[in-house]
Amino acid sequence: MEFDLSQLRGIYSAEQFKNVLLNIINTKFTDDFWNITLPNNLATSSATSLSMYAYYASLNILNADGLFSKMKVHDLLQEGLRSQKLPLEIHQLFPKAYFGIGM
Repeated sequence: MEFDLSQLRGIYSAEQFKNVLLNIINTKFTDDFWNITLPNNLATSSATSLSMYAYYASLNILNADGLFSKMKVHDLLQEGLRSQKLPLEIHQLFPKAYFGIGM
């Protein structure tokens, strides 16, 4: 992050700023990231996966429906929503055995 911020030194126009940010994005998020790294990061049953949080955030922004639900993802992820079972129980969709994680 320090390196990325240092690239913004000496930037005085919106166009320069945009070009630097696009360069950083294109360097970090290559085709390999989208086709290999991200799918591998999403193939987890961990409830604390940063990639999974980003995926949920994107579903929320897109106002997506919850999988097998009439509710929106936004409603399923509400912090105040409490029940005996979590609305998004990932292990129900992807059992640990599916990922080769011991049972």
